[in-house]
Amino acid sequence: MKKCVKRLAALLSAAVIPLSAAAMPAEAKWHERGFLGDLNNDSMVNTADLVLMTKFMLGRSPLTAENLYASNDKYMLVSGEENYFIPESGYLDTADMNRDGKVDVYDLISLKRAIVNREAPQVWEWDWEFITPPANDVLKFMPSQGEGSMVVFYVDFPDCKHEYSPPEQDIENILFGEEDAGNANYPFESISAYYKRASKGQLDIKGSVFHYTAKNNKSYYESDGQNKYKLLYECYSALDNSVDFSKFDSNNDGYIDTTLISVPEAAGNDNWWPCAGPSPFFSETRVRFDRKMIGHLIVGNRELTSVTDYKAFTRAYTHETGHCLGLPDYYLYNKDNTAEFDAEGLHGIAGMEMMDTDTDSDLSAVSKLQLGWYREDQLSIYDSSKGSQTFTLKDAQTDEGNCLLIPCGNLDSKLHSEYFLIEYATFHNNNSDMLNRWWINKTNSTGIRVYHVEASLYNNGFYSIYKYESGSEFTDNNSGKRFIRILRDDQASYSDSNFFIIGDVIDSSVSGFKWYADDGSLSVDTGLKIEIGALTADGYEITVSAA
Repeated sequence: MKKCVKRLAALLSAAVIPLSAAAMPAEAKWHERGFLGDLNNDSMVNTADLVLMTKFMLGRSPLTAENLYASNDKYMLVSGEENYFIPESGYLDTADMNRDGKVDVYDLISLKRAIVNREAPQVWEWDWEFITPPANDVLKFMPSQGEGSMVVFYVDFPDCKHEYSPPEQDIENILFGEEDAGNANYPFESISAYYKRASKGQLDIKGSVFHYTAKNNKSYYESDGQNKYKLLYECYSALDNSVDFSKFDSNNDGYIDTTLISVPEAAGNDNWWPCAGPSPFFSETRVRFDRKMIGHLIVGNRELTSVTDYKAFTRAYTHETGHCLGLPDYYLYNKDNTAEFDAEGLHGIAGMEMMDTDTDSDLSAVSKLQLGWYREDQLSIYDSSKGSQTFTLKDAQTDEGNCLLIPCGNLDSKLHSEYFLIEYATFHNNNSDMLNRWWINKTNSTGIRVYHVEASLYNNGFYSIYKYESGSEFTDNNSGKRFIRILRDDQASYSDSNFFIIGDVIDSSVSGFKWYADDGSLSVDTGLKIEIGALTADGYEITVSAA
């Protein structure tokens, strides 16, 4: 994970003051702050802190991690007109009152003086950074943080044309327009707006649209299967002299981030059903256009009907864009050794997720964690060595949404291992379209949902994938380990609420609350209990303890 970038600032106020009373500047959205000398972390500087400092000086009690805010980062302290820099090898802690890099009797004297004289306290402050996306380790070409780019070909065939073909600028507005909560298609007013909300502003997808009429009838391109490399190569070649395709490689990895080929709905579902994947590693698509190769490819026959009614169009390609960011499908390709797939891979209302087939919903905590859309302070990890721990989970559909991770044994440093992931889901923002489903119980369909994740990777000799993603040879036809499951999945039909709410207890009696055994079965007791506590203005209280 990235280090915190910390910054100190002076605050002129009374010496004993609750932190909430301090004015928070607008630009400090991702900031946290606290007082120098606040050793018990209660947002006040008073005699209770002096007692802790005295015990430390006498060797009776150490200062814990809650008392010390250490880092190898570079700090800047602003005190009046003076700028004071602590070397990168140094550190800052709340007990170091005179900021000389150590805690000693001089800090005790300074703390006592500050309390007695009611001196203006110093405030430490830092910016939390977003975590590094675990999905960066799988095959993908569009970054999930920063800017992503998309080339869109709106393709007609000589024998099959779009019934509605608006100007390129109108299509660009539909795909990449700004957020507009008043748009009738919200939260799918554009792919860009959806992902900007889901990512808490971390991903900005931009792109350009080009009309193109293929040289041949559509059947000519259908022999390529879903790769459609003949059509892909033809589109790029036709526009190569007039378009600088290098600008669509936003992360400068040598690949155009994503290409979308939108064909008429009349092309049919057999060969043109929306799908996404890396462009084939053979054929003409390995040719470079403006020194860039083609990365991920989306092909589909979702068609625009008008510039004001297009939700089905953007919703379908929002799901496919998720693949370009590195996410697998969450529905099941093959179940019980049959050719049928389970479109509700995650069942029940709590199982609604953009990468399942419930594409009228937000991405879950699992997806957002893989894509790096949590700040470091928004990812809590349960530590069994500390005994019972209580966490507050905030609305997952907001910028302050957080999650709780419970690891199975040792947690991989890049989160490519087995764990439970817990969030508090609501109908807000990107989940608001779910309210249009007549069968959803509006009063009993939000709450806590718990995912079981197995995010280990597998390298096939060319690139890495999620080892247990849908369709993988390692999933035992979905009967064994899977990339994602949801608790109480087998108790829920599509209209059942399998959320956990106030008073619920999750233990070995709850279906799915087991770790995987070596044979892939869900049979290992977690030894844990999760209690769902009160729902306050801040969110749900969750307590994890030994069973």
